[in-house]
Amino acid sequence: MVVINPRFSHGNKGGEQIESVLYQSEKREYLRLEKGYFQIPCSNCKKISKDTYRKEDPKARWVKVIQCSNNTNDISYTRIYDYAIALTRFEYANLYHTMTDWFNTFLMAKLFWRITRKLTILWIDAHPKGSLDETWKTLFGTIIQASSLSKPLIAKTMIWSINGYDSLLNQHHLSFIPYIEEFRKFFLKSHGLDVSHKLNCDRVNILVILRHDYIAHPRNPREKVARKMKNENEILTNLSSRFPSLLM
Repeated sequence: MVVINPRFSHGNKGGEQIESVLYQSEKREYLRLEKGYFQIPCSNCKKISKDTYRKEDPKARWVKVIQCSNNTNDISYTRIYDYAIALTRFEYANLYHTMTDWFNTFLMAKLFWRITRKLTILWIDAHPKGSLDETWKTLFGTIIQASSLSKPLIAKTMIWSINGYDSLLNQHHLSFIPYIEEFRKFFLKSHGLDVSHKLNCDRVNILVILRHDYIAHPRNPREKVARKMKNENEILTNLSSRFPSLLM
């Protein structure tokens, strides 16, 4: 059993509309934790190794704020959850890096036999709302942002997920990634899409996805994004003229 006690954390509430926190520094979107934030029964403390995680991994800091206690059953809490997967999101507004978090979470649920069962995802961060938040709910169901807790939360079993930068999806030298096909099917099925779809070359469409300006996070108040196509109108015009019946 693990107790998360918000009394030992400091930072923004998280989940705000981006417009209300424009210009805030990135540091304010990460919780400052004190010893006692994680509380576990004393019988489990001997199993903890403080040398398991790299310095850059947030879990290296989590280990330091674990407090062993025999009074965890006497704490006034919000709710008890059977299984919770905890992680800190970094580039939460970036689709690629969020995909690494989704894959990591799927992998943890898969390895612990929880992928089709009751599961809670715990964000230990204080990021404002992002455009990818709803996808988390679609994939995994219950999402709790630790920064918004007012009372302690108890998880009978807590899994600390892989850091996004350490994801197998982010290891570009790998020639094989385990469970990647299962993840693809899980992702599509969660969105109600047919996982058995096969390419029909007699019915081909061309889908063009263009990157436009928008407010991705509080440090982007001018709504400007990079890596855009300067000649997108020319591209669309040429595609329309050459493939008039295929362009979506």
